[in-house]
Amino acid sequence: MSSRSASPTIKGYVYQFDESIFKILNSKKDEVILIEDVEDIDIESSSGREAIQCKYLPSMVYSLASIRDAILPMLVNMLERKRKGLKLFKFRLYAYFSDKSPQIFSLNLQELKNCIVLHKRDGTVINYQVDLKATDTDLDEFLNHLRIEFAEDYDAHKNKVFDLIRTTYSCTNSAEIELYYNNALTTISLAAADSVLKNRKLTKKQFLTKTKTKEVLYSVWRLQDLGKKKYCKELRKIHFTVTNIPPYARLFIIELNGTETKASIKDVLLEIRRKWSSHTIKRKLPQERYAPYILLLEIKPDLLAAIKSDFFDERICFTDGFPFREALFNTEALNKEQTDENQISLRFINEPALIHSTFSSLTKRTKEVYQFYITKPFGIVEDIKNIQIKIEDISYIREII
Repeated sequence: MSSRSASPTIKGYVYQFDESIFKILNSKKDEVILIEDVEDIDIESSSGREAIQCKYLPSMVYSLASIRDAILPMLVNMLERKRKGLKLFKFRLYAYFSDKSPQIFSLNLQELKNCIVLHKRDGTVINYQVDLKATDTDLDEFLNHLRIEFAEDYDAHKNKVFDLIRTTYSCTNSAEIELYYNNALTTISLAAADSVLKNRKLTKKQFLTKTKTKEVLYSVWRLQDLGKKKYCKELRKIHFTVTNIPPYARLFIIELNGTETKASIKDVLLEIRRKWSSHTIKRKLPQERYAPYILLLEIKPDLLAAIKSDFFDERICFTDGFPFREALFNTEALNKEQTDENQISLRFINEPALIHSTFSSLTKRTKEVYQFYITKPFGIVEDIKNIQIKIEDISYIREII
């Protein structure tokens, strides 16, 4: 992933997700928002359904031909429902074109007729009104159910969403807005990818419940939208810029992809140790001390042993809950106090199955989890702060923390 701005394709998806967030947060009590059903965003209420196609087309100027692919499926849907005697949907094309300022726009009958005629390069002409057997009365009825809205550019659109998040969640600073925005973006993107219709239905109340949570999941969309540099900077500002570090039990879960070298893994662990261990601070009471817990997912046992061996030779003090060879896992050994003399600075959890017993033993410590995942986050059952950060490789971690 480069640090360049997101491509127009990525921006198109994020623009649609942003509009979904906006529609949900602005929805009424009797409205349900459906993601990726009839159109990109459907609003369902007691009065019926409005299906919204969302387009971000910064390199295009408006023309009848430019909206044909969006309009035709809407017309087909209306004709099919009309012939089956079903209640007709309302339709909206919500689109950004480089030459159009935000406004509500409408077509007349002749413009619609011209719009649904395709002139191909080989001279072939396809008249979709004829192919669909649609009368002028049908087209007039469709126009009565169609609304075209030219939208804001990408940045103005996102700022509109941020402003709504600020008021909805009563945010007091930009970091809170970005956190809730990320939760909202992830919730929408997961819904859009779900094949089960009921999981793509959201009310405002459900959405607020999903986004006001101790679990924070940073998805690939936020990474692709911002690019690596800005993504890492945002995460560092929100989660890893702390002046007075409280003595919490912090678990760093790092997913590996198998291509990492021993040196690259050690480099990341030493950076975590440098910032998130109090072993170098003198005159600190035991209850005020802290050292990070480390779980390396998908690491080969011999590589983990080699890293520990290097740390031992380098006089880096660590624990792993196994006080001697062939011993059973012991939480007391893992949680041994850090002191001026015994400068424990890393605590290795060798395998995921040991997380629960480790956390259960920490009855007097606030616990936090920071996951850096490549494929998917590891499931944590404890009801604790759980920050799940999408990365492409471990080089991201140094920049983030």
